[in-house]
Formats: sequence, C-alpha cells, structure tokens
Amino acid sequence: MPVPVVDTIEGLPPAVALQQQRGGSSSRSSVGSLTTLSNLLRMLYSRAGTYPAGMSRLEAEDFSSNTPMGACPRCHGLGRIYDVTDKTLVPDDTLSIRQRAVAAWPTAWQGQNLRDILITRGVNVDIPWKDLPKATRDWILYTKETPTEPVYPGRTHAQVLEAIKHGVPADYNGTFTGARQYVLNTFTKSQSAKMRARAASFMVSSVCPECHGQKLKVEALQVLFAGRNIAELSSLPLKKITAILREQSQQLKKQTDATGLAAY
Repeated sequence: MPVPVVDTIEGLPPAVALQQQRGGSSSRSSVGSLTTLSNLLRMLYSRAGTYPAGMSRLEAEDFSSNTPMGACPRCHGLGRIYDVTDKTLVPDDTLSIRQRAVAAWPTAWQGQNLRDILITRGVNVDIPWKDLPKATRDWILYTKETPTEPVYPGRTHAQVLEAIKHGVPADYNGTFTGARQYVLNTFTKSQSAKMRARAASFMVSSVCPECHGQKLKVEALQVLFAGRNIAELSSLPLKKITAILREQSQQLKKQTDATGLAAY
C-alpha cells in the first residue's frame, strides 16, 4: 500500500513501544534479580561503596552470588553448606557392616563390593559398628583414599589371606570409596534424580561458616554503603532501602553545596 501524501495527521494518540521480557525464575531468584534492581545496587556498591584501605575496586559482577566472580567459594553462592555426619551415614551403630550399618553405601552389588574389600583389608564386618576401633570407623566413613584390593566374595579374612598365600586368583579387583565421598560424588555428579535424592537424604545443611549465609565472597562483603554491605542492604524492605538512598543523596547534595560555597 502506498504511503499517503499528507502534511499533518490529527486525532491519533502517540504510540509507545515497550520491550517485553519473559521472566525466568530459579531457586536463586529474588525480587531484586527479577526486576533488575539488584543490578543497580551492584553498580552502586562497585562505584560508590566504601572500600577497606588498600583494597582494589570491584566490578559489579563481584557483588552477585550468581556469578563465579562474586559467589562465596565455600558454598558456591548458596549461603548454606551440605555435608554428612556420623549419624546420617550410620543411623544404627548396633548393626554390623554385613547388616548394612553404613546405610549410605549403595545397595545391591556395589555395597557388597565395598564390604568384601573391607574383609580383604582385615575389617571385622560381623561385629556391631560401635565396637570397631574409632580409627577404623573414621577411615571407612571419611577416607579420601581409593585403594584397590583383590576381592574373594563369600570368604572370611583368614580364607582371603590363605587364597592370596597360595596364589589363588581373585574374582576381581575392587576399588574402595569412603562413605562420605560416595555420597558427595553421587549428590553432585549422578545423572539420576533418584540417586541424587537418595544421597541428599544422608546430608544435613548448615549456614556457611565463611559468608555466614550472605552468599558472597569476603571481599564483596567488606565493601559498605551507608554502613551496610550489599547483602544486609538487599535484605531490607524496599521502603527502608528507598529511605536510606534518599538520605544518602541528601547528604551528598549538602557536601557538594558546602564544597561549592567553600570554593566560592
């Protein structure tokens, strides 16, 4: 259609084009991140924050727990850490290893494999867990070593030693993994949601001791604005934040006016 040749058009309201974005939320989302207000706060702290003496200026991304630059290295920006305890790994210490005292171990063949490796290493798997030496219990639960041992399923430790002495070949060589390491590896690396959920059932969460639940690296938390770090300011109600920003703006204006008068 050809464009009409006219000098003026009257009676038509102006058109306004708005950019629309679909909000994508996650477990890390907040009102600030969904409305981009957090971006402005991060920029404020980067450019106008009070830094400790000798500290280099940080970029805005350093004040975000959702970026590798800003997230607390201990909890990865979650504010909490997840780990196992003796009680979660071994809920009933009156059971023996053969009776599955180490509940966090995998079931079926893999769990039997770990048990048989301990038999080869001379661990008594038929007495109550609580009666094993503490050093042995700690090694089984928390070692980061991954020793490989010959496995002779169904044999006692004495029979295993006898078989090794006479050169009887093992059924296979098995690799041991500590209970804690098994749980953490499964929780972070397994592709199976069911396996991850099972691993999570043996873990407990607590406030991160490094960032104290504030999710950011220490350097970012040391930068202050109006006497608060960005995590403290972000946790306040929006009206309170508005009042603080207005007060800071007024103080800055007074300082600017005073500087101007002194120069005059």
